[in-house]
Amino acid sequence: MNRDFASSLIQLNNTFYREHAASFSDTRRAPWPGWVRTMDIALEQIDAVGGKQPVRAFDLACGNMRFEHFALGRLSSSPFAGRPLEFYGVDSCQDLATDEGGYARRIPNLHFQEVDVLGTLMKLNPADMPDVVFDAPLADISVCFGFMHHVPSCEYRVRVLDALVRQTRPGGIIAISFWEFMNDERMVRKAARAEARAELAPPFEGYDPSQFEPGDHLIGWQNDHRAYRYCHHFDDQQITDLVTGVRALSTNGNAPVRELARFHADGHSGELNRYVILQRA
Repeated sequence: MNRDFASSLIQLNNTFYREHAASFSDTRRAPWPGWVRTMDIALEQIDAVGGKQPVRAFDLACGNMRFEHFALGRLSSSPFAGRPLEFYGVDSCQDLATDEGGYARRIPNLHFQEVDVLGTLMKLNPADMPDVVFDAPLADISVCFGFMHHVPSCEYRVRVLDALVRQTRPGGIIAISFWEFMNDERMVRKAARAEARAELAPPFEGYDPSQFEPGDHLIGWQNDHRAYRYCHHFDDQQITDLVTGVRALSTNGNAPVRELARFHADGHSGELNRYVILQRA
């Protein structure tokens, strides 16, 4: 996939979330079941001995802050109860983060930063990655849910995950979800309809489906035939290759990681997302 096409896909998704923030947020209210197991693993691994030091959570592509709302409840009733909690959310769409549901207003010590992470990475050479930092301290737990499928090409997925690892303190936990939507027949049909429409009316100038890599798809939204999202379906080998790629980067970057767990959760089947839990060494 060439850089220009990847950039167009990123802009396609940015436009979608800007124009459909309210309707999308309305469908994202309940916590995902996979978050329960994620927090169970994290709480087993993170050192609870820290006096009055804050426990910090970082969320890349935080959306409407529903993970922060969920994590606040879990951390407040954990061995970390009584310690200050700080939440740092990053997203390219402020309208999602400050939606009318009011999650952001219910979370104390919440810091939000509006950043087009993918747009930033597109402008940088891989050698510049150590200089990519967020306006947040290193976190005890860093998460990225419902976003990796919007990252075009393996090259940029590795760089996003590497940035997430670098945002995590040594010993901290990194949790990522990978959407496996093409295992669902309903989603297969939905993607086929969207891609057929896009052939007749391209969603952007220069749209060329031959640029898609295996697993790449367009998906529509509700009854809006003009709305498209670029999404990537993952398989286990691709996830393994991604983690391996991050480990290769970390050889010279002082951010080695080890994999703690990998499991399926979410959706009617309980297998819609594949979760990977890493720990920064």
